[in-house]
Amino acid sequence: MLTRLLSVLLLALALSAGAETPVVERVELPLIGWAEGPPARMVVVSDLHAAAGEEEGMRALAQQIIALHPAVVALLGDYAYSLEPSRSMAPETLARCLAPLAQSGARVLYILGNHDTPAWDAALRAVGFTPADGRVLRHRFGRGRQVSFAGISFIYQGSRADVARRLPARATKGAPLVVLTHSPYLFLKYAFPQVSGVLAGHTHGGQICWPSGLPLRRNGKYSPEMQRGGRHELPGGGWLYITRGIGYSRVALRANCPPEITLIEFVPRR
Repeated sequence: MLTRLLSVLLLALALSAGAETPVVERVELPLIGWAEGPPARMVVVSDLHAAAGEEEGMRALAQQIIALHPAVVALLGDYAYSLEPSRSMAPETLARCLAPLAQSGARVLYILGNHDTPAWDAALRAVGFTPADGRVLRHRFGRGRQVSFAGISFIYQGSRADVARRLPARATKGAPLVVLTHSPYLFLKYAFPQVSGVLAGHTHGGQICWPSGLPLRRNGKYSPEMQRGGRHELPGGGWLYITRGIGYSRVALRANCPPEITLIEFVPRR
C-alpha cells in the first residue's frame, strides 16, 4: 500500500515538473566594498551528468550560457553521468561541446565533483578552461571591482580543517573572497569569516521536491533544507548559493526542481 501511494505521489510530482530545458535564475549577490556600476555578470552551472548521445543538448547549453554575456563562467563539477557510469559522455566529447564558452571571450573556471575522474580535468584544460581547485584566482570586472575565486573540488568525509587548508587565511585585500565548491555541506556547518560568499552544487536542489521547493526527503544526515537550492546564510556571515544543476542522480526525474543555469550579478552590500 505504501509503495503504491509513493508511486502515485511521484507520478503527480512528475506531471507538475514541466519542461526539462534549463531555466535561467537571475540572482543578485551582495559584496562588501563593491563599487556601483553596470552589473558584473558570471554564470554558474553544475551537475551536468552528461550521458552519451546528449551532445546536442550540451551544445545548446553552451549557447544558452553565451547568450547571457557573462564575464566568468564557473563549472562546479559532476560532468559524468551518475546513473550508469558506462553510459557517460566521454570527457573529450563534452569538452568539445562546451569549448565555445571560452571561445566567446568568457573566462571559464572549473572544479571537479564526486563523479569525476582525472580524465575530466585533462579534457577541460585542453579546451582552454582554467582549473580552480586549490587555487585563488583574481578576476577584474572593471571599474576597480575585483573578486578572488577560491576553488575546492569535492572532499570526501571532509572536516573544517580540510576546507581551511584550501583557503587563504584572510580575505584577499581589495577583492572579496568567493568560493567555488562542489558540495555546500561543510560551509553550511562551519564558519569561515574570510569568505564573502560560496557558490555550490551537488545537491541538485533536492531534485524531487514538494511544490514549495523543499526536497521530498533527507539525503543521509543532511536535512531537506540543507539540500534546497537557492540562497542560504553562512554561519559566519555572508551567503551561500546552491544551484539546482542540470542533470539527474539516482533517478532520471526532476519534480518542482527544474534544471538551472544561474546568472549571478554582484551588487554592493548595503
